[in-house]
Amino acid sequence: MTIQSIVEEILQTRCFTSQHETLIHRLLCNRCFDDRDLLALANLTEAMIQGAVLR
Repeated sequence: MTIQSIVEEILQTRCFTSQHETLIHRLLCNRCFDDRDLLALANLTEAMIQGAVLR
C-alpha cells in the first residue's frame, strides 16, 4: 500500500479515518514514499481545507 493509494481511497470516500492516519504515519516514519505520495498528501490537505473530506 502506498500513501497515494490511501489518499485516493480517502478522496473517494470523503472520509479520513484514524486507520488512514496510522497507515500514512507508518509509511512516512519508515520513509516509504516518493514524490507522487507527497503530491497526494498535498491534494489531501487541500481537500480537507476545502471541506471536501471529513475527519
